[in-house]
Amino acid sequence: MMKSLGSIEKNDLVFKRCNTFLNPYFYTVEVIKKIIRFPFIALIRLYQYIISPIFPANCRYNPTCSQYSVDAIKEWGVFRGGWMALKRIGSCHPWGGFGDDPVPKKDKFKG
Repeated sequence: MMKSLGSIEKNDLVFKRCNTFLNPYFYTVEVIKKIIRFPFIALIRLYQYIISPIFPANCRYNPTCSQYSVDAIKEWGVFRGGWMALKRIGSCHPWGGFGDDPVPKKDKFKG
């Protein structure tokens, strides 16, 4: 039996709604992600406000490695963002890079 064009469009619309704000579980998943990320970001903020002011500012990158870590964890999650932060901290040596190095943005609408 052949499907009409109207039913195909309707099914495509339902499929697209699964990963959007219309899904009732979307907000629950986002809250769980924030709860998981909170302790890691809190440790970095603790470093930024208590330990970092003790040492002189000599960062080679913009944003600083600690701010990069927070942004990477918020954008990519604890595992991938944490790995990106460790790679960035590991490249902070006299022969490493310097200059502007923002966190790459995640393509939210990529299939």
